[in-house]
Amino acid sequence: MRAKNISLWALRTASRGRAAFCGILTPLLLLCGVLVIAGCPEYYSQQEVISKSVADKMPYADSVATFEDGTKLHVTPVAGSNDYQFTGDGDAEAVGCSQKDTGALRFLRVRDDLFAVQEKCDDSAVWSISFYRIHPHDFQEMSLASTDDEFGLAARSNVKLNTHDDTDLYVTGSPNDVLAFLRAHKTLTFKPVESKKDDN
Repeated sequence: MRAKNISLWALRTASRGRAAFCGILTPLLLLCGVLVIAGCPEYYSQQEVISKSVADKMPYADSVATFEDGTKLHVTPVAGSNDYQFTGDGDAEAVGCSQKDTGALRFLRVRDDLFAVQEKCDDSAVWSISFYRIHPHDFQEMSLASTDDEFGLAARSNVKLNTHDDTDLYVTGSPNDVLAFLRAHKTLTFKPVESKKDDN
């Protein structure tokens, strides 16, 4: 059974390294937020990558994702655009931010139901990007079948991938080159991110 109401991101802040927001929901409980999944295909950038002019509308129809501890993430479309805002229930850390539990989301369709999701907390100067299959009532985080693929693709796309604090992977290059790098992920093979414990 596919997971429902997946968290919209796998945010990691530069100061905290890998956070626990990588994973999928069981039919009833959100496991991400309590599990750390290795190898999440996520990039960081100190510049906006998915601009308003290229952002796509996401097909997800539900407006709230519920965490295992009851924390809720509210997602609101911004009128007249394909931008989305997220708001937590007052606990910034629970939604992957530092002090404020609010931020912005943009989506870029890579192919079919696979999207690159750009997230930025309002109290952060860093953008993060991860990949999801998105349907009207469920999200599923995806990872690259081979992490070597992303470095080869980066070299061909004229962008660089550099690690920060041994965990965070930053992408650098011109905005157009980085955007082309994300779009070129359509040529790569993805697999679902699996939790490190059984879904019961």
